[in-house]
Amino acid sequence: MVIKKNLLALLPMVLITFVFCFMLFIYEPIFMYATNMNDFWFDFGIMIKPTIKIFGLFFLACCLVFVAFFTICKLLKNKIWIYNGLVLLFFLIFVVTYVQGNWLVASLPGLDGSEISWEVLGKTDDLIAGVLFCVLTIAAIMLTVKFDSDRVVKWCSAVSLVIFIMLLSSLISVLGSNDAIRNKDGINLTMANFNTISENKNFLIFLVDTVDAEAFENILDDNLKYKNVFEDFTFFTDALSAYPHTRNAIPQILSGYLYKNEREFSEYCSEAYNNSRLFSMLSDRDYNINLYSSDLVWNGEKI
Repeated sequence: MVIKKNLLALLPMVLITFVFCFMLFIYEPIFMYATNMNDFWFDFGIMIKPTIKIFGLFFLACCLVFVAFFTICKLLKNKIWIYNGLVLLFFLIFVVTYVQGNWLVASLPGLDGSEISWEVLGKTDDLIAGVLFCVLTIAAIMLTVKFDSDRVVKWCSAVSLVIFIMLLSSLISVLGSNDAIRNKDGINLTMANFNTISENKNFLIFLVDTVDAEAFENILDDNLKYKNVFEDFTFFTDALSAYPHTRNAIPQILSGYLYKNEREFSEYCSEAYNNSRLFSMLSDRDYNINLYSSDLVWNGEKI
């Protein structure tokens, strides 16, 4: 009976902690990914695994801390009200964080290259969050005085459950409307001329993606066969892309145009490819130009 009573006393804390960790480590990352898919090279299947692991670790760690504190309060002449006070404080932080992250984000600046006034950024939001925390704290104290702390904690857990339902409904809607679960790996529309080499003159570029120059040099030095294959090539050891992943790097390398997140990525790619000086130069010299990619981002104008 004692164990069952203690588990029931811990249940509101577990529910509040679960919803708080769900919001921070599952809802927010997935929501950000689903609404900005073009800004990430990876797909949903790649990002969800570490997301769930981080959520599980933080949820378990928080629960262990609360259980330890609950045990200490039980040993201190059953001062459970101290434990309930900690749970209420955790709940208040959760609610303020929820309001801040879901209702006060409209004032955040867009990452579109425009100048950001850092000196005034967030001051209004911080003031609103501070006032909200004070009001909720006063309300929690008044409820605790009028009712017992156990009942107030249970009410808070019920509010957490309502917030969880709202978050889950919003997340499902965003995932469905943006088709965020789909795998980004696509298929090539054509393989025509993929292995065609001219008998006269060819211009070939091998981009050693995400490989350090020194590592590639070591491979050539240790393998005579590879060194002979690339004998007539020029290896640029000091070349560096402007972006950390391939999707953004390829159009930038082939055109020289930088993507500053000022518009849709597909629009940027179209302008970059269609105005590439490299493509123009090769076209003027009668080179046959083809682009092959599993996820070529392009609006469809003829290159």
